[in-house]
Amino acid sequence: MWSRSAVASPLILHLESEGYQVSSPTLPGHSPDNSPSLVVGMSIRDYVDYILAWIRSGDFDTAPILIGHSMGGLIAQLVAAEIEVHATIMLNSAGPAGINHLSLQAIRVSLPLYARQATWLGATRPSFRHASKFILNEVEATEARAVYDGLCYDSARCLSEIAFWWLDPHHSTRIDGPVTGRKLIIQGECDRVITPSIGQAIAARYPEADYVEIPSLGHWIFGEKQELQVYHRITNWLATKSHHLPARDTAAIRQISKARL
Repeated sequence: MWSRSAVASPLILHLESEGYQVSSPTLPGHSPDNSPSLVVGMSIRDYVDYILAWIRSGDFDTAPILIGHSMGGLIAQLVAAEIEVHATIMLNSAGPAGINHLSLQAIRVSLPLYARQATWLGATRPSFRHASKFILNEVEATEARAVYDGLCYDSARCLSEIAFWWLDPHHSTRIDGPVTGRKLIIQGECDRVITPSIGQAIAARYPEADYVEIPSLGHWIFGEKQELQVYHRITNWLATKSHHLPARDTAAIRQISKARL
C-alpha cells in the first residue's frame, strides 16, 4: 500500500542474481502520475483482478511464484485462491477476512488516516511523521525521507476492506476455498503496522506454511538492516522446495510473479 513495484528493486536484483526471471507489475492507479482521483473507490478486488489478468495474459511456462509485501501479501493469497500457483511468499502480509488487524498498535496507526477521510471513500497517504513512526521505524533516519517521498496515494476503501472486513458487504477479502501452492510467511518482529500477532494468525490459518519471525525487522523491509536476511531466507526456501515444482516445469529458469503493496 502507498507504493510502487520499484521499491522492491533490491529484492528483484537479488532474485535475478540467483537465476530467477522476475516480473513486477505496478497496481492500477499507482503509476508515477499517481493522484487521489486515480485510486478513489478502488477495491482490493480490483487489484486482484488486475494481477489475475496480468498472469493469464503472460507467457508463463510454469505455475507462478507470488511474492507480496503487506497488502500485496493479501493480494497474493486472494490470487492463489483463484488460480494454481507454485508458491506464495508473504512478507509482513495482511490477512484475509477473519483475522483481526485492529490491535491497539494498529489502531494507533490507522486512526490518523481515517481522521482525514471517510472510512470507505477518498484516498489515503500517511504524513511523514506518521510514516516514520509506524512504517519506516526500522529504516535509517537519513533514508526515511527519500523513501517517504516515493510513497503514493492509495484507496481508503481498500484499507477499510482489510481493517474492517466484517463491515464489507462484498466480502472482498474473504477466502472460502483452498489457497494453492506452498507458502512461506516472513514476519518482522518490530513491524508496527502488521504486528506479529497478525503474522501468527495467518500461519495458523495455513498450518502447512513455513513461518519465520525475524528480530529487528520492521514493516518496510527494503533498506532496513535485516533486508538481506529476508532475501536469503526467500531464496534458500525456494531452493529447498525446488524439487517440488510441478512436473511440467523443466525450464532452467523459474518464473516469479510479484504482487506488491
